[in-house]
Amino acid sequence: MAELVFLPAFLLILGAGAGVATLFHYLKLPTIVGLILAGVIIGPSGFGLMASVPGIHFVSELGSVLLLFTLGLEFSFKRLKDLRHVFLKVGVVQVLGTALLVALLAWPALGIGARKAIFLGLLVSLSSTALVMKLLEDARELGSAYGNASVGVLLFQDLAFIPIVMVLPLLAGGTTADGVAAVAPVRWLVMLGLTVAGTWLGSRRIVPFVLDRVAQTRSRELFAFAILLLCFGVAYLVSRIGLSLPLGAFIAGVMISESPSGRQVAADIGPLRDCLLGVFFLSVGMLVDLGFLGAHLPLVVLAGTGAFAAKVVATFGAMRLARYPASLSMIVALMLCQIGEFSFILAQQGLGLGLFGAEDHQIFLAVSVVSMMATPFLFRLAPRIGLDARFEQMVGRAIRRRVEEGSSPAGASGHTLIIGFGLAGQNVARAMRALQIPYRVLELTTRRSAGTSPRASPSSSATRPSSKCSRTRAS
Repeated sequence: MAELVFLPAFLLILGAGAGVATLFHYLKLPTIVGLILAGVIIGPSGFGLMASVPGIHFVSELGSVLLLFTLGLEFSFKRLKDLRHVFLKVGVVQVLGTALLVALLAWPALGIGARKAIFLGLLVSLSSTALVMKLLEDARELGSAYGNASVGVLLFQDLAFIPIVMVLPLLAGGTTADGVAAVAPVRWLVMLGLTVAGTWLGSRRIVPFVLDRVAQTRSRELFAFAILLLCFGVAYLVSRIGLSLPLGAFIAGVMISESPSGRQVAADIGPLRDCLLGVFFLSVGMLVDLGFLGAHLPLVVLAGTGAFAAKVVATFGAMRLARYPASLSMIVALMLCQIGEFSFILAQQGLGLGLFGAEDHQIFLAVSVVSMMATPFLFRLAPRIGLDARFEQMVGRAIRRRVEEGSSPAGASGHTLIIGFGLAGQNVARAMRALQIPYRVLELTTRRSAGTSPRASPSSSATRPSSKCSRTRAS
């Protein structure tokens, strides 16, 4: 039966994902690493259980479409406003700095042209939103100082993907790998204008109106059909103007997230998110050619080391320029050192535009997969590397000195001290405000997701989310 041709491959993917997730759970190893390894094992370069390359690309494309749709659902302009400091000051410098460093390293080292070097820099500059968000959620660190900083940078990278994917045809020099004329500058500007206008109109007018009418029917089935229709419908429309399906799915998610039904959609699709992540990372593993990796191992190691070093330096420098503590800057730099899912999509498009050769694509895939597999381990080590004993002793001495010197301002007695302003600290602060109890917050950084921190130096200080609360510095 022709309609069942794809079913065995689909069952193989689900079985491999379930088996690896169970095994790595009992071994207490990161599941994402196992999913990528499972993809390599069942792919063409492994045991060849799924040897059809077109089928693999179809799974990868479908997984990236659904994955970016869920990422769009989690995007919020309100959260973007709360994180505007790290979004603007750190995100811009991090993306541009990484792209510039990688381009300057790749140009002489690999002997490639300027356009190709810039393209490689843009690929490396983007991190994995899905991977980092998953690790932060599992560790319950989304409300931590480095969690907020990482999310702010990732939000900027997600938005930066849109202009990057639009500028690729211009970067290709006017023709694709097949000699077909690429997008002209005028058409590129028209595409940009249509995308921005369509996203604004859809998120403000069209999507809220449609979902409100569907929600009034109180039919869960109709609501689910409407969500899928919006996801694939917007993705198709965006692809028709020359952009990618995954980008269209991300835009659809953003439109829905800004509607009154956005929270309900995110809650309904939440249980499927981890499954979609598994399909995506499995498909990435299936694209890796182990034979090519073995034959070009020194080049892969050199490229991976250069990309890692450039990204850590650029991210650390961007954080320090924004006046974040050195420890926090190093933690965020190590957490965002991997190459992300958006880069896979850009690489695939660059392959079609002639910015990439088949060999270059395989080297990039190998470096990206290794960086993703190393991320869960770096995530565990990052706080230990950033917050070493010397830093902790320095902060401890500063706090004790302040206490001994009686540095609290006059009239500051009779208040509650909240140590740490993560999610729990913010909830306690809200309760204190409701009960009209004065309080102080002691925190290593003033940059918090609640958006209530004052404009102060981020180096070891306490925040004041309410006008009734005074502020004290910890160092």
